[in-house]
Amino acid sequence: MPHDVRGQICSGCCHDQLPALAHRFIIFSRMVKPHFEWRCSRWPYASSQAVRLQRLHRRMVAINIRPKRLDDETFDRFARRRGREVSKHIGAEHDWANVWAKRVHTWKQHLYRADVNTHWPAALLKWRGKLWMQERRVAQGSARATAGRTATRAQRGGIATRWHDGMDLASSIHLGC
Repeated sequence: MPHDVRGQICSGCCHDQLPALAHRFIIFSRMVKPHFEWRCSRWPYASSQAVRLQRLHRRMVAINIRPKRLDDETFDRFARRRGREVSKHIGAEHDWANVWAKRVHTWKQHLYRADVNTHWPAALLKWRGKLWMQERRVAQGSARATAGRTATRAQRGGIATRWHDGMDLASSIHLGC
């Protein structure tokens, strides 16, 4: 007989009394969401990554909902109906991109509130922050201080979002500016 892990994953809940969909969402929120929330506040917020994260979250919720295509329904109508069902289940406050922006904003507040002498992440953030990057751009002959070359790359690869830029973007999204 296979081992039943439902009691271990959601111990204390009455999974026999819950509908299957509600039970799947309880498992999902207990297994996936804590890992995401713990890690996301340390990622620099980027709009392109937020869109990818929203897509992933919507896909995961759609898998949990398992909507069925009706016999006379075209694929376009089914996709729109499935999207509406997913949006209804997620809600604006539980959207992972919004959660990510909020967590980065609160992490930014924590860092700027901390004592630089005792809290090394705050000291690191202030060591080479936004002003230093702007000075590097100007020194490299960039037309603008907010964008352009900085001559700080050690190797090839994608351009990563800088911490200060990600935190400013997350704050503006979270605060609705």
